[in-house]
Amino acid sequence: MDKTPTLTSLPLLLVAAGLIQDERGRVLLSRRKPGGPLGLLWEFPGGKVEGGESPEQALVREMMEEVGLAVSQLAPWAFVSHAYEDFHLLMVVFRCGHFEGVAKPLDVHDVGWFDLPELSSLSFPPADLPLLDKLL
Repeated sequence: MDKTPTLTSLPLLLVAAGLIQDERGRVLLSRRKPGGPLGLLWEFPGGKVEGGESPEQALVREMMEEVGLAVSQLAPWAFVSHAYEDFHLLMVVFRCGHFEGVAKPLDVHDVGWFDLPELSSLSFPPADLPLLDKLL
């Protein structure tokens, strides 16, 4: 019997992420904590959508919790559907038209602002790669 997971047999994880660019066009990324899944890889900041939240509400909450930014003027930018070994990720990405505060690593390993050409030298989770293609 084939025990290969199928898309329908994997639990669905809904995540909201943000594309934030500063006045110079640099992109804000967060770095995952070491030791966990996909540790030390760079990604677009965000997190899980909790029960009762819209993706927009989740992104506002996660941005404050993870990197200390208050985001607003959210506009849908992209989505990613990616099957990992243990779950299927559905990530909704919003362009954040406005942010307040200074990005700092509150619940992530690190944060950084990167010029677009720098992005190709960083390591990302597989689900983020289509977003890089769209951005570049």
